[in-house]
Amino acid sequence: MAFIAGSFAAVLLLASLVDPDLFLNFEITPHRTVLFYIGVFATILAVSRSMIPDTHNVFDPEILMREVIRHTHYMPTEWKDNLHSVKVHAEFGQLFAMKAMIFVQEILSVVLTPLVLWFSLPGCAPAITDFFREFTVHIDGLGYVCSFAVFDFKRHGNVNVGISFLFLIPVC
Repeated sequence: MAFIAGSFAAVLLLASLVDPDLFLNFEITPHRTVLFYIGVFATILAVSRSMIPDTHNVFDPEILMREVIRHTHYMPTEWKDNLHSVKVHAEFGQLFAMKAMIFVQEILSVVLTPLVLWFSLPGCAPAITDFFREFTVHIDGLGYVCSFAVFDFKRHGNVNVGISFLFLIPVC
C-alpha cells in the first residue's frame, strides 16, 4: 500500500515539477486536480508507513515499565525486580484503566446516580437537613458556612490538641 501510494504521489509530484501548470490546472477526474491527488496519495503513504512496525524493536515489558515509572514516579516496593511479571501487569492495569472502560463507567454513573439518589436520599433527608441546621454559622463578610470550615476547636474539638472531630457528619 505504501509503495503504490508513494509511487503515484512521486509521479504526480515530478510531473508537476516539470510542468507547473499541471499542478493546479490539469484535472485527472472531473473537478479533481493533481494537487488533490498528491494530497490523497501523500496521506495514504503517511498512514500506511506509520503502521509498519520497527523490525529492530524487541518487546521487553521491563524496559517499558521502567519508562512508565520514570514518567509517573510511582513504583511500589513489591514491583521491584518483578516488572516483567503478570502480577505487576495486572496491578498496573488496575491503576491506569483503559479509556474505553473509563467512558463506560462515566456513562453508567450518569444513568445510575439518579436511581441511587432516588432510593437512598429520602431516608437520609432528615439527617442531612439536621446537619445543615446545626452546623451552619454566619460569618460577617463571608456569609453562611459550615462551622467545621472555620476551625472552631472550642465547639468541635480539643482546644489543646487542635484536632477537629468530624465524626458528627451524618452517615445514612
